[in-house]
Formats: sequence, structure tokens, C-alpha cells
Amino acid sequence: TEVPATRDPEAVENDLVFLGLVALIDPPRPETEAAVEECRGAGIIPIMITGDHPATALAIAGRLGIAADSNDVITGRELKTMDDVELQHRLGHVRVFARVSPAQKIRLVEALQRRCEFAAMTGGASLGLVQFRSDTERVALQTKRLRQSVEGANMLEALGELIEIARR
Repeated sequence: TEVPATRDPEAVENDLVFLGLVALIDPPRPETEAAVEECRGAGIIPIMITGDHPATALAIAGRLGIAADSNDVITGRELKTMDDVELQHRLGHVRVFARVSPAQKIRLVEALQRRCEFAAMTGGASLGLVQFRSDTERVALQTKRLRQSVEGANMLEALGELIEIARR
């Protein structure tokens, strides 16, 4: 076969053969659901903060019992347009933040602190947030150091090593 001279769909989308479809899944670890339940039993409200697509985040959050519907999800794009007053209001009931940047994670930590919430952050994707702006916000995000760093932390990003926090 020859490569078409143009990329026009009318010219290139002819005589195609469907070869197959591939899907991938990265499910939560088996112990995570129990950890979320342990947190709830201890009075901890899990909040999921992720770079994942909102639909993916909601599906995982639903599976773990963190969130039930799309009203429980705020995207990084929405967060970017929110002022602090609206964010404070929404933090009262939103449990999933999807497609957020590291800077937005810090903003969420600070917003939770202004609400006098205690929190801890876990998860390998949070490695860009190793140091916060004060000693009470510092969190070592590597699994080995999680147990020691939870005391004094102020953000809970459910999943990852959540079970370590729940068992404290």
C-alpha cells in the first residue's frame, strides 16, 4: 500500500480493517477498600485528589465508597476558576478532585487547614509535594516514611498507602 498524499479523512479513511480494541485498568489495591472503611470508622473523611480523568476518578471513588456521583467531583479546570470562598463552601461536600496540578494540591491542603481540618497526603503521584510551607505540613511521601510523617500532616489523599493511616 501507498501512503496517501493528503491527510484528509475522505482520502485516508477507506478500505480500513478493524484489528481490535485494547483497554487498560489500574484498579485500587485490594486493601484500599478496607482502609477507606477503617478511616470512616475512625472519623476520617477520605478525599481523593488525582491527576486522573474525572470519569476514571469517579469510577474508582465510587468503587471505594468515597463518592457516588459527578456532583462529588471538581476538576482542576474548575478549581482554577474558583475563588477561596467558593472553594471553602464546596470542600464541605466534594470528595474527589480530578485532573489537578501539584500547585492545586497545595491550595487544597491550605483550604482544608483554613477549615481547621486535619489531613495527611499519601500516594506515589504526590512526590512533587515533598515539602510544604510549614513544619506541620511536611509529609514524606515514600512508603517507608509514611508512618512517621503522618503525625503533623494536614491532608488526606485517599488511596496509595491509606491503610497505614487508617491503622494508626
